[in-house]
Amino acid sequence: TGAIPVLQPAYIRVSPQPDTVEQGHEAYLSTKADGSLPLSYQWSANGLPIPGATNRDLTFAHVDFTNQGVYTVTVTNASGGETSDPAPLNITEDATAPTLVSARASADRTQIIVTFSEGVNPLTALDPTHYQVQKMNPPPQSVLITNVSPTSEGSTVVLHCATPLPTGSQFLIQAFNITDFAMPPNPLAPGSASEFSTESSL
Repeated sequence: TGAIPVLQPAYIRVSPQPDTVEQGHEAYLSTKADGSLPLSYQWSANGLPIPGATNRDLTFAHVDFTNQGVYTVTVTNASGGETSDPAPLNITEDATAPTLVSARASADRTQIIVTFSEGVNPLTALDPTHYQVQKMNPPPQSVLITNVSPTSEGSTVVLHCATPLPTGSQFLIQAFNITDFAMPPNPLAPGSASEFSTESSL
């Protein structure tokens, strides 16, 4: 018909929500907006725009006390825009030591997948000397860990064994000198250990 399309100004449907997060943990703020496309986003902290924060979501991998503040997001399009309600982000001290939660062998028995109670600092968690793996049933033997690799989950790492683990065996894994992301960092709880079996590998 040749009619000029009517543009709907951008507006906030759901404002980001206030949150309280322990230091060193992930923080996540999000909004839902509507209006004629395309939409543009700009996050601000304490009234000041955050450089590069132009997505619908705002994520901090490991917050510290400098991230504490009041956050808003402004959404705009060619016809106008709106700013969200303020969302306070409060950071509390993390005084809880991480623990070793579980361990399991890979299907080919060349890796050990280790899970901690929270995200751990790779500077400490990826050091092979910070792990000790011992075969518990006769004949006892130590397992040589050649290297440790990270995963997409910051609380999980993969230990690589020099040789495949024997089948039908029980193992004890202990971890040492590993810390979280708090400042100052919390060291791994003393005696952090887990048992696993090659019979229950995935």
